[in-house]
Amino acid sequence: MSPVLPVLAGRAGAGRGLPCLLLEGKEGWPLEKGSDAAMVEARIEGAGLTLAEITERHLAAQKAAADVAREWDDRRAAGDVSSVAYASALLAAVTEEATARRIVMEYRPLDYQESISKLAYISAFLIAAEVRLEESEMAMVMEAAAPFG
Repeated sequence: MSPVLPVLAGRAGAGRGLPCLLLEGKEGWPLEKGSDAAMVEARIEGAGLTLAEITERHLAAQKAAADVAREWDDRRAAGDVSSVAYASALLAAVTEEATARRIVMEYRPLDYQESISKLAYISAFLIAAEVRLEESEMAMVMEAAAPFG
């Protein structure tokens, strides 16, 4: 099954590293520090989440990030929250999206087709979000794709 390609919800905060508070508590999503690394290790061993599940969660993190940014922008404009509360909310969102993005980058494809699907997803994400990979992310992606081509 190939992953869904990224479509960012709105432009407010989209692609600027503003992710998701709303994934918290969803079944199967890591909530405790360190559990995301365990998920990646489990997938490397073939017992974890699929590429489609990981990319769907990353997409949800991006959409939720845009929603969080929009909601907090509205609250701040109305004078309902302080700058500190606003910054704290956005920091929490950034952390969640960064975790989802890292899990996508660390994912090890099982075969050639899955490797192509992962590369297509990452390419679409980079174009839609108007961002680029960090050096460490590029190294992870290239290392994961190397066995297949």
